[in-house]
Amino acid sequence: METSRHSYQQEMETQLKIWDTQLKTLHAKLEKAAISTKNELLTELEELKKLQHEGKEQLEYIKATSDAAWNTIKTELADKWDRVSGTADALLDRIKKSARH
Repeated sequence: METSRHSYQQEMETQLKIWDTQLKTLHAKLEKAAISTKNELLTELEELKKLQHEGKEQLEYIKATSDAAWNTIKTELADKWDRVSGTADALLDRIKKSARH
């Protein structure tokens, strides 16, 4: 099934909003974490913020792309988004597990 540029943008925007909410929640929990885990988690949260920023940049690039260009670059962008998304999800899981201890 071929993904339209518009539906792809919507999926990215939704995922970025979810990450934003998760980051805010985790940051609030981090305030209550023990000092020993807090520094490690802060480092990982900063990495997540970088990934979120990279995702936002990719979204802006897609918005500025013509339909003709979209057909040429969509596979490359989908692969890049999958890498960003996979890394972000893995970091979120690791932070959530660390925050529980």
